[in-house]
Amino acid sequence: SMINQKNEKRNIAIAGFLTGLSVAVLFNPWDRALYLSVINKTKFLQMENFRRPYQGFLQVAFSRIVQGGVWYPLNDISKSIVMRWKGKETFMTSILIGNIVGAMNALIMNPFTAVKYHTWGLENKGFFHSTTRMIKGGGIRPFYNGVFPTIIRDMVFGGIYTSIKFMLYERYANDSNTQIVKFGSSAISAAIATVASGPFNYVRNIHYSYPANKRTKSTIRVLFALQKETIMKKTTRERLSYLQQRFRIGWGTARVSVGMSVGLVFYDFVKAYYIFYMAIGI
Repeated sequence: SMINQKNEKRNIAIAGFLTGLSVAVLFNPWDRALYLSVINKTKFLQMENFRRPYQGFLQVAFSRIVQGGVWYPLNDISKSIVMRWKGKETFMTSILIGNIVGAMNALIMNPFTAVKYHTWGLENKGFFHSTTRMIKGGGIRPFYNGVFPTIIRDMVFGGIYTSIKFMLYERYANDSNTQIVKFGSSAISAAIATVASGPFNYVRNIHYSYPANKRTKSTIRVLFALQKETIMKKTTRERLSYLQQRFRIGWGTARVSVGMSVGLVFYDFVKAYYIFYMAIGI
């Protein structure tokens, strides 16, 4: 019915917002430490990276909340669309669901991420101040710098994440271990998907680094340039180390893996609680 559909939409919107808020607050120290370790070229676990873990959080809170909570509602919406067409979820339909979620996520999140990258180079680092400067510098274009590699990255990530998670959950879940298997299958899938989508994440970061009034290089050209730089390294070990640094494989991968899994369990918990709350009419 229309009322049930309205309640369902409200349910996933509330669950998405609360998940985004919780993930943003919980993981901000990790995100900040990652950022500081990259710009200062230090080891991630250095204590200096974890001092003042919430400095500047309010300036990026809005985009962080959206980023942390939008994936799960999009997954529910995409799943319902595909299920109406195919009837039940299979390994192949889960790939399609992940591709759809990834494409929608990229289009929604790219402007927020572009603004976030822009704030990192400014003295006044407010979200709205950066947005105004970007509009003055290049109109709407800078908000969609990096959108093509972001769509590819998120579609690759989504297809791998949802399909491996589905396969692991179907294989290992039973009545006594549902939450553990849900968390574990999500963590493993997210780690694999992050590594697989790493080259496109690298291209995206290069595109974001361009000034607002400049055109970006194509994805192919950026990847070819990376290939040349990698080949110039003398040993296989040096080449692998160079790629690992460029693709941020390590603590960044772990952040996505743990963050996606905590978010998924929390999102499902909030949804279940809300359904219970509606059923008893509180």
